[in-house]
Amino acid sequence: MGNALRAARAFRNRTYRILKSYVWWNPKVETMDAKAKKRREVIKKKIEQLRPRLAGAKQQSDDPHEVLDLQKEISALEAEALSLKDA
Repeated sequence: MGNALRAARAFRNRTYRILKSYVWWNPKVETMDAKAKKRREVIKKKIEQLRPRLAGAKQQSDDPHEVLDLQKEISALEAEALSLKDA
């Protein structure tokens, strides 16, 4: 009984060390999350800048294509933000 318990603990500790070194402290995993987080922040700032421009373009309709272009750009950025969130 003692040997089986000792073997089970050794296996658990070995498995934990392998997982800890690969998943939690792997620099490649962290950089991907950091890059995605930074990209989401950039997208959020762009959307915040585009929304007032869209509202102004709707009120002052000098160029009818400007409203459509801004709507397309905002929807593309929102879709990219969603894909980054899901990843």
